[in-house]
Amino acid sequence: MTCTSAADSFCASCHVGFEPTPEGACSVSSDMVAVPGGAYAQGCDACEPSHDGPEIEVTLTAFSIDRTEVPAGAYLACMNAGVCEPPIDDVTSCHWDPLAHPAWPADCITHAGASAYCAWVGKRLPTEAEWEAAARGPDLRLYPWGDEAPDCARANFEACGLDRPVDVDTLPDGASPYGALHMAGNLHEWVRDVFAADALEDRDGAIDPPGPATGSWFAGRGAGHGASAVDLEVRRRWPSGPDATGPSQGFRCAMTTGSDGCDEVDNDHDGATDEDCADPECGLLGPCPSGFACTEHGTCERAESNEAAIPAGTFWMGCNPARETCSLNARPAHLVNLPAYAIDRTEVTAAQWRACVQAGSCPLPRVTASNAKGTYDDAALREHPINFIAWREALAYCEWPGKAAAAQRLCTEAEWERAARGGCETLEGECESTMRLYPWGDDPATCDVAHLSVEPGTLGCQPTDFTAPVGSRPLGRSIYGALDMSGNVAEMVFDRYAGDYYATSSSDAPFGPTLDLRFDRAVHVLRGQSYQRDQSPHLLSSYREGVDHYYLGGAFDGFRCCRELVPDDPCEPDPCGPHGTCEPHSGYCECEPGYSDLGAGCVDDDECVGEGDGDVCDPDASCLDIDGGLACDCDEALVGDGFACREPGVCDTTECAEGFTCTADDTCERDESDEVWVPPGTFWMGCNPTFEPSCAAWSLTTPQVEVTLSGYAIDRHEVTAEEYRACVTAGVCPTPRSSSIAQYAAYEDIARRQHPVNYVDWSWAATYCAWSGKDKGAQRLCTEAEWERAARGGCETLSGDCKATMRTFPWGEIAPTCGHAISSSVDHHRCRPLVGTSEVGATVRGRSPYGALDMAGNVAEWVDGSLVAYPSGPLVDPPGTLSGDGRVVRGGDYQSDSTQARTWMRRDMIMGGREAGFRCCRSVDPPAP
Repeated sequence: MTCTSAADSFCASCHVGFEPTPEGACSVSSDMVAVPGGAYAQGCDACEPSHDGPEIEVTLTAFSIDRTEVPAGAYLACMNAGVCEPPIDDVTSCHWDPLAHPAWPADCITHAGASAYCAWVGKRLPTEAEWEAAARGPDLRLYPWGDEAPDCARANFEACGLDRPVDVDTLPDGASPYGALHMAGNLHEWVRDVFAADALEDRDGAIDPPGPATGSWFAGRGAGHGASAVDLEVRRRWPSGPDATGPSQGFRCAMTTGSDGCDEVDNDHDGATDEDCADPECGLLGPCPSGFACTEHGTCERAESNEAAIPAGTFWMGCNPARETCSLNARPAHLVNLPAYAIDRTEVTAAQWRACVQAGSCPLPRVTASNAKGTYDDAALREHPINFIAWREALAYCEWPGKAAAAQRLCTEAEWERAARGGCETLEGECESTMRLYPWGDDPATCDVAHLSVEPGTLGCQPTDFTAPVGSRPLGRSIYGALDMSGNVAEMVFDRYAGDYYATSSSDAPFGPTLDLRFDRAVHVLRGQSYQRDQSPHLLSSYREGVDHYYLGGAFDGFRCCRELVPDDPCEPDPCGPHGTCEPHSGYCECEPGYSDLGAGCVDDDECVGEGDGDVCDPDASCLDIDGGLACDCDEALVGDGFACREPGVCDTTECAEGFTCTADDTCERDESDEVWVPPGTFWMGCNPTFEPSCAAWSLTTPQVEVTLSGYAIDRHEVTAEEYRACVTAGVCPTPRSSSIAQYAAYEDIARRQHPVNYVDWSWAATYCAWSGKDKGAQRLCTEAEWERAARGGCETLSGDCKATMRTFPWGEIAPTCGHAISSSVDHHRCRPLVGTSEVGATVRGRSPYGALDMAGNVAEWVDGSLVAYPSGPLVDPPGTLSGDGRVVRGGDYQSDSTQARTWMRRDMIMGGREAGFRCCRSVDPPAP
């Protein structure tokens, strides 16, 4: 939200509405005033016009409101970001000139434009009740400053004769009791509520009244620069059509801040008092993560993205039959551990979805009209949850980069439930028996805490039979600050559904049952339930359903997003030392000239690191003073370059084939075709039970057999969606399933063009490799033996007994990390910003001895063969045996564990799913002697 080049002329000195950033730019400011929670008088008896009354009392949760109206310069920044629509600029009457007058309030703004701006900065429009409370305080004063008659030192109105607005930060004598400026005069201001003439009568005694649920006009408060003195009275209410605009039409934003304080009062109905005072850092949560601020009710929240932070920890997931009515699919309760993450405080709104549609990244909902329960079309419902969205569309929205929070995704089922009911760190006593039943505690649901069905056959808390605005039940918030996690709309989550999944679920960051590759299962989990359901058992935090949301979402269904907060960072602690830069996600060290990464950080090319654990020489070699400097005296089986000892590489034992070049890693590569060359030689194929006890569980991986192969080339990485597209365009290859019907399909997803193509069957992979239009020469699917040797190396790359020293993983014997493989063995939610596959070649630390990448994780790879026992050896260039329907895949995929990442592991598939990809091979002889 920093100013763009189009706004440089008013960003240089950070005008009103902006604040300086550490980089020297100007960002939209969050300058707000706090309004405490409590009782507020509103309206007046015997008002004229009558819709300004009667006098009532409402109770409000603490909130903050912009100190000023939104200035034109700030609104222009939102326009430059592609979020806000331009003002309806009537040059004869509007005063929209943000470059010349950036501190004038933005006028000629529609209600939709105002809502979009507030959402962009992580806020919302104030409710009508909030606006009046901020303007007049708890008493019945006539004007924001008191009962004294208006003058031009307090307000810009008709008597001042300017006929235009003034800078938003002027006239401090007219400030409200809380310091808000221009709440009388200057501009007429939009509020969130739909207008109804009798609205005040309906909200007497209400808690945080959201206004009428439906209607075609919106309410406005305050008055413009052409208003009379009587119009400046803070009780005045104005109806306007949603697209109404003009030279006096502006707005300011608000946000809820909560009301719990250290007052020995249970303010959120959860049975606990002063829960935010347990720790001075931030209540029960300890210190907030970077970018999050501690709120008054002891939660960690990020205003600009409307997220709540949840620390790493454990909770009991599922239903406890000793305390609640249990469905079989919510049992047994089991302890789950989760890393730190953030979750949207509210469901995604119609206004937020509209911004994604306008950016061209989201489709229109299946149903948009409010008369069919859709929230998209009705301007009065912009702050209601979006509905009629398919599961795959919700998934795409969360990954849309145009949102305020980066790298989001649909929440897993475990993340959703913990955000709703809390974790063990928020409880006293035995955790399993004290987990909250509902987000707000253990008390049954009422309309104060949830928008639910209170009578059989009705929808929602009457009189409405529609969704409610998001966040309209602040007393129902969870202990982490998430709102509407019971009622309003049911929420789609990432996980597939299985009724018996809890019996086998992982205790470490579970993400649902895996896909049966023979079927494209479309049943996903639904959580939280909607305003068509009553409280028991549907609104319990443990309640879950399996619903076919892969294709459709209905009137009662919505969603919210999550993201990791503490990803596994291979650069923390810094592995490279002072002479190198660590590459994020991979952990690869980019060393300064004269330094090399030898596994112990970037060390001087002319020196050993030192004796002992830091010595970069082989343990059996010596670090000696040679020619006046430290260098390694290597064993005969190893090679060295004066400052390190290592196993021999390809270029140390043979000359590269024609067209291939020796690289700094001693591998032979061909850039124009992105291949690596594997020289003729021998290796041992399969699992060695002497060193791998797990071989016994995988009978078709033993016994080890000696295999000799001719020289060949293999693609450095899996075939990408972009590469496969060229074959489809040429009319040769079949079209894979697209993202519109298949989860994580890369073929039609622009953001995944450099991911491996998936959802391709074995025969399609073979067709692609044989396609003559490629620039790599006559290719084919790799044989299983070629694939395994390319992954683990040959005898020429090893020292000692070859059979006993074949690599377990492509990179060696170290267990997988995020820098080595895209694999769930290191929790795939934490390895990448997106769930699913990754771009090819992202894990450079995982390269094989010949330079091939991604040979463990990402996607499993089709090879030429069926899953049959190995023939007795020794073997020379063994072809794959083809029998039955299944074909072998190698290397594991992004949701496989470390067992599948082993170089000897093999399994078969019948048809290609989201986990299946491939790469190609071709025969390439060594250079003539």
